[in-house]
Amino acid sequence: MLPSAKLVTAKLVDSIRRKGFLGTLKSCAAEVEEIRFDRKFGIQTLETMSDRQHVLTVTNQPGDNLGYQPTKIRTLRKILGDLRIAYEDFIFLDLGSGKGRTLLIASEFPFKRIIGVEVSPELHCIAETNIRAYRSATQECRAIESHCDDAVAYELPAENTLIFLFNPFKAPLISKLLLNLSESLRQNPRRIYLVYYNPVCHDLIADSEMMEVVRVTDLYTIYRNKDAGSDRAPSWS
Repeated sequence: MLPSAKLVTAKLVDSIRRKGFLGTLKSCAAEVEEIRFDRKFGIQTLETMSDRQHVLTVTNQPGDNLGYQPTKIRTLRKILGDLRIAYEDFIFLDLGSGKGRTLLIASEFPFKRIIGVEVSPELHCIAETNIRAYRSATQECRAIESHCDDAVAYELPAENTLIFLFNPFKAPLISKLLLNLSESLRQNPRRIYLVYYNPVCHDLIADSEMMEVVRVTDLYTIYRNKDAGSDRAPSWS
């Protein structure tokens, strides 16, 4: 189902106000790419008006969740393509995975396994349907799963993991996520990378004792845990 006319108009007006005309043209091109992506694979990852409320109403702390907003396809491919890691050594974990678009794009890279965690039952069900429907010649990982759970309290995989965040939480939930991550690393030391797109709570993570910044760009920041021993860790410039 395509976005409603009301949502499209509201987004267009807001985009022109924030980005100007040329910036809005680029955004429109990205929107067209996303519509084609969904149509090509018979899936539904586009944002709708009701999606914004699913996450906000399902939790006991709606003010700390920022609602559903899918990552732009081209941006996501660039982020994942620029990673200097041995993909096959890592599980990809998207916390706040929505309808699963990030999981599907991540499957174009040879991760060991791909996991999404989404608190909204409605969005999780859509993600599961999308995962079943998605078949692409570019897929290099078909071990994809979505879990309906509290992302900040989710039991993290015991293996090397790359965690992806698209600014899904405000500071209180980021703090809880860091506590969960700290306890998980205490119980099972390993390499963790955190890719934080639109890193609104950057200082909270950068100032934590367990994480260090390894790359900063205009769009995202990459962190890794400090005490993981030798793991062929890459050096980002």
